[in-house]
Order: sequence, then structure tokens, then C-alpha cells
Amino acid sequence: MKVLILAAGEGTRLKSHTAHIPKPLVPLKGKPIIIHIIEACKKAGLSEFVIVTGYLKDMLEKSLRAYDKNITFVHNPLFETAENGQSAYAARDFFKDENSFVLTMCDHLVEPNLLKKLIQAHPQNGCVLAVDKNMSAPRDISEATKVFVENGVIKKIGKGISRYNAVDTGFFLCTPVLFQALKTSINQKKSRLSEAMQVLADQQKLFAADVTGNFWLDVDTEEELEQAHQKVI
Repeated sequence: MKVLILAAGEGTRLKSHTAHIPKPLVPLKGKPIIIHIIEACKKAGLSEFVIVTGYLKDMLEKSLRAYDKNITFVHNPLFETAENGQSAYAARDFFKDENSFVLTMCDHLVEPNLLKKLIQAHPQNGCVLAVDKNMSAPRDISEATKVFVENGVIKKIGKGISRYNAVDTGFFLCTPVLFQALKTSINQKKSRLSEAMQVLADQQKLFAADVTGNFWLDVDTEEELEQAHQKVI
């Protein structure tokens, strides 16, 4: 099973670190953030990676090729003006023959057990999102992508929804139907990944895998980077 990692953004909320290096290469406990993610994937049995680049792509690709020469890179030329859904769509040709694949971001730390739970799910010609129902965890709920889940099916997803009972961890198990949803949302001038996921939700093709209790952390801010330094071994 392949892993699609979105790594095109500039990481503006970590500008003190990303002014001269891409966000995935920001060091954490002696190695780049993205290497922590790749290593967690490998421990979960995932070993083939497609990474979408954008900001400072040459530096990122050179560093990751030195780590693993078998990584495939895809460049998103619209990374400065479009959202992360456009990055996922840029990789569509590498997944058209896949039954399923894991999708995540370059800045979402994770423990292997969470990924193991996710890949045991059944996408049913749709996507499965790993969700966390712990609302008391130390995170900025106002910035989190929220979901409303009913009987294992996600009805609503987005940062601005008012009714929710879980948060989006940023880890998905997808089928190629994702790219149809991305095309639909992008044609509507909506290029966020969550907007394409809402397209799938409207079609009853977005499901939830409850991973509450497993470690994950979205590293967007200086505070979250400090949390990562405290929690990652």
C-alpha cells in the first residue's frame, strides 16, 4: 500500500524555522519532522511513498533522496495560490490503479498503532478518516478540522462546522474515488482537502475510524513544535 504525503506548503506559522528550509525538514529531536512520519509509516508496514512538493522543492527532494532513494516526488506548481487539495490532485496519476492508499500531511506526527488501526478499515469505494473523539486533549479546537460522525459515517467536515463530535487527525485511507471528489471541488473553486472530503460525505462515502487514545499531533505553530519536542521520544 502506498502513502501519499502532502508537503508543498510554506509553513508560514513556523516562519522563524521555514524562512530558509521547507517545513518538512524542520528538525525535531535530531531529524526532520517528515522523517518521523515516514518512519512511523514503515513501522506500520507501509513502505512506498509519493510526496507532493512545492516550497523549496529542490532542497526537500535532495534531503529525502539521501534518506530513501526510492521515494517518488510530484511537484504542485500551484502551491502558492491553491490549498492542499490541489496538492493531492497533482498526484492522481500515481494512484489510479491502487485499491487503497494512505493519505497524510508532512507535519502530522503519529504513532504506528494509529496507522495500523486505519489500514484495517474498509474504504468501501470511498475514504476513511482516522478521527479522535477526545475533545479535552491539549489542542486549539478553533484551528482543528472538525467532523460530525453518525453510525460510523461522517456527515460533516470542516473547521467552521458548529456541530461536531470528533476531530480530524489528518490520516486517511482512500480509494481513487478521492480524485473524482477533488476534481469536483476544485472545479467549484474549492481546493481544500476537507472540501473534497465533504463532497464524499454528501455521497455517503466518507467513513470514520475511531483512533481515540492513540498519539498524533499536528505541528503548525511554535507551541505545537514545543509540544512535539516534549512528547516525541
